[in-house]
Amino acid sequence: MSFWMKSKGYAVETTDSGDRAVEIIQSNPIDIVFLDVRMPKGGGIGTLTKIRAVKKDLPVILITAYPEDHVMQEARELGISGFFPKEGGLDTLAQVIEVALRTHKGLRT
Repeated sequence: MSFWMKSKGYAVETTDSGDRAVEIIQSNPIDIVFLDVRMPKGGGIGTLTKIRAVKKDLPVILITAYPEDHVMQEARELGISGFFPKEGGLDTLAQVIEVALRTHKGLRT
């Protein structure tokens, strides 16, 4: 996913730590965040909670191979901008990015 995004001209920052992700978001202009539900060192929902404490309107896309109802409900309540299934293709990824960024831009204008 990172390689594909870079090939499309996106600047990409990656980390496997929720706390490091929050640090990156606080110190850099970030347009969109992708969070794995089951990422190590903090988990996606815990990291999303921390992100919302510092950036309420930042588009966040949740990535998971296991979209459990209670997890997805909690993510919606925390304001995810979209969902990308791990088995999704690059066309789906492009659509998710486009919709999230367009919606975010529309909310800010």
